[in-house]
Amino acid sequence: MLELEYDDSDVAEQTVTLKFNTMEWQSNQFSKIAGAVTAAIMETAIGTMANFIAGNSVTSDMQISYVSALNMGGKLTAKIYLVKAG
Repeated sequence: MLELEYDDSDVAEQTVTLKFNTMEWQSNQFSKIAGAVTAAIMETAIGTMANFIAGNSVTSDMQISYVSALNMGGKLTAKIYLVKAG
């Protein structure tokens, strides 16, 4: 289970910020955060934003382009910006 921590939200900026603890089970063979865990973090963050803006909702589509691997250790911060609702 992801250890999620709500950090901040800003109605005027339409942002939500979440923090996640990294844990050993999330690592891949290269001691980096596994891509599936990154996807779960993003889905959780996007779903939180959707619920923040629209109430009860679900993620119906999500695309991720990985630029680099996430390192183990400490907390990951996900700050979601609403670009377009609807």
